[in-house]
Amino acid sequence: MTGMKTSDFIFDNHTLIDLQLISDGKNNLCVFDLFNNTHTYGGNLSLLYMFKRPFCDDKLINQRIGLLKEIEINGLGFEIEKEAIDFIEFYLSLSKPPVRFSCFIALANKIDQMIKPTNDYYVIQRGVIFIIELVNSLYKFASSNIDQKNRSDLLRDLSEQIIDLITYEDLEEILTERTITKLTIFETQKLDHFFRFLYKDKINALLSIVYQLDVFNSIVLTKKKYNFVYPEISENQNIQIEGLHHPLIVALVKNNLILDEDQNVCFFTGANMAGKSTFMKAFGIAVYLAHLGFPVPVAMMKLPVFNGLLATINLSDNQSLGYSHFYAEVKRLKFIAENLATSSKMVIIIDELFRGTNNYDSHESTLAVVKAFSQTNDNLFLVSSHLPDVARELADIPNVTLKCFISNIENEDFVYSYKIKDGISDDRYGMRILKKEKIIELIGQE
Repeated sequence: MTGMKTSDFIFDNHTLIDLQLISDGKNNLCVFDLFNNTHTYGGNLSLLYMFKRPFCDDKLINQRIGLLKEIEINGLGFEIEKEAIDFIEFYLSLSKPPVRFSCFIALANKIDQMIKPTNDYYVIQRGVIFIIELVNSLYKFASSNIDQKNRSDLLRDLSEQIIDLITYEDLEEILTERTITKLTIFETQKLDHFFRFLYKDKINALLSIVYQLDVFNSIVLTKKKYNFVYPEISENQNIQIEGLHHPLIVALVKNNLILDEDQNVCFFTGANMAGKSTFMKAFGIAVYLAHLGFPVPVAMMKLPVFNGLLATINLSDNQSLGYSHFYAEVKRLKFIAENLATSSKMVIIIDELFRGTNNYDSHESTLAVVKAFSQTNDNLFLVSSHLPDVARELADIPNVTLKCFISNIENEDFVYSYKIKDGISDDRYGMRILKKEKIIELIGQE
């Protein structure tokens, strides 16, 4: 984004897909879709660009939050007209090159148009008028922001960019108080030469700012629609979250999580479908959105700035490389370990560690890895497992906190609260589910 540095926040595409932040290519709804209320195609692309560039700088995060808050309170102050922007983009893309302004050429063109009108001239004429209107609207928008001292730094920065782009030689001449409805062929040719040749870069730069405004407005619309909340960046390492929920799940179950700075490993147990994966995804989504400076699906969130986020929720065999599921887990874990070796203050989320091997190996490997995690105090780890005995062996490690999701059986039906609790879950319902579905009887039928 113009005026804001990109960060070195560490993540990868696997993390974005696992956390449902971006599309998995299967037409499933993702978090990006929730924020995409843009009016323009350029706004859509700008949002995607912004969405993949989280910050690891509290100043940049707070600057974006401040801008979004201001737009939410005062409105954008600039009307984005999709039809006009689309037409301008089409006009600028015309293959026919602009003719250098000449009274003789303009006169010849006028005669040609009188004899045989062409569609190109119509596009040029309308495109020129739309740009004049856009430039005037942007100038009024920018001037009003610069004159008010209470504007956010980013909004003032964008406004100053607009003023600098417009108040430049010939472009300043098109600022007008009158409504432009029709131009002479002489004016049209002159301005077409300006817009598509001399100052095309400046016009595209102005469009880029429009796209950014479109994105900011889109984010605010999402915040209002889903009652998201802006995160608070804390100076200490404590994490405090209230009302955390997964934004893509309709049946909302909200959870709280408090982690002191000396608790950097959170180990989850619980039966299948009890809510472990959903909670960990929701946490990862909230952390990622917070580092974008976006509103998050919580009632309240305070967190420090992290330098990266890596998640492993869904991991499949890689048959093309000859990987088993267990070996794929090991390769992914090695990738995470390599990043931990060169970076600090990372958030690592791993769901059902070592599910691709036997219970003995899974127990031994999970215990060894989590103990190693616990020795890196400047990172945060959320790990889930289907092995409660591992949790018991971790109970005496001071910086490991044990959380669980409890489920019950009522009238032979499984009841899940999806609420996070302290402690260890021993719930094991594999055989009960087999019996409930009468799998053994079905197999034995002749």
